[in-house]
Amino acid sequence: MTISIIIPIYNVEGYIQRCLKSVIAQECDDFDIECILVDDCSNDNSMVIAKDMIDHYHGPISFRLLSNSEKQGPSVSRNNGLTKVS
Repeated sequence: MTISIIIPIYNVEGYIQRCLKSVIAQECDDFDIECILVDDCSNDNSMVIAKDMIDHYHGPISFRLLSNSEKQGPSVSRNNGLTKVS
C-alpha cells in the first residue's frame, strides 16, 4: 500500500524547502510513500528549489513532478495530483 502526499505549488519559494524537508523526514515501515508536486504555473523559484532538493535526495520516498498548463488554483492542482497516485 502507498501513502500519497500531494503538494500544490504556487509562489512558495520561502516555504517549499521546509515543506519538502518535512516530507523527507517521514518514516513508515508499513507503507510506501510517494510525493506528487503540482506546479500551478508558479512564477518564482519554487520549482527550481524543489527540483534541486529532489535531485539530491536518495531515500525511500518517490517524488513526481507535474505541471498545470495554466494557473488553476490549489484545489484543481490537488485533484490533478490525485489522478496520478499509484
